[in-house]
Amino acid sequence: MRRTKIKICGITNEEDAFKLSQMAVDVLGFIVIITARRRPFKITLKKASKIIAKLPPFITSVVGVHRKYNSLEEVINILRETSPDAVQLQFGGTLGEIKKIKQAFPTIKIIKTFFVGGSDLKEIKRFSEIIDMILIHGERGEEITSKEEYLKTAREIVKNSLKPVMIAGGLDLSNVALVIEKVRPYAVDLISGVETVPGKKDFVKVDKLIKVVGKVDKKVYRVS
Repeated sequence: MRRTKIKICGITNEEDAFKLSQMAVDVLGFIVIITARRRPFKITLKKASKIIAKLPPFITSVVGVHRKYNSLEEVINILRETSPDAVQLQFGGTLGEIKKIKQAFPTIKIIKTFFVGGSDLKEIKRFSEIIDMILIHGERGEEITSKEEYLKTAREIVKNSLKPVMIAGGLDLSNVALVIEKVRPYAVDLISGVETVPGKKDFVKVDKLIKVVGKVDKKVYRVS
């Protein structure tokens, strides 16, 4: 039975993590950035480690790191401290660096972000040999649904990729069904689209999201 996986990212507190783990959510994402810069979706290394350790075994934990802000040494330290199921590399991450991460943590899955309007899409095939999942994101500052060509490009990537593809970038209750219909990704990734205030998840919105995804899956995949 085909079902679109749901990832809720930007978890900042234990209450949200616990509640979401009781819902039909597949993946929880934690954005760990070692910098003094304040970000609404950021979580400290210590807090992320504590929450991930308490997650039930059927919930996949993903730690998001930004090579723009985290050195490779910091990334390795973050993964050592948090022990997630997967790491999501945002903004950078060379093949050589990914190989070093693989060597240090052979059981951790690697997700790499590619921006749909960027030149880095040409690198997908090369990176696909080593990463475990492709994350297609709307161009910086743009929603994935902001241009029809973005959806077409994402669909072509899904059709031609040997690795599962996740979609992110401005997803919310108003457009997630369109993305699943047009792109048919393995998973969708939401942050602010299921919040009322930055950093705090809205469980009513998450519940509606689950229902919307289930409904469109039945339509697209003829799930009974």
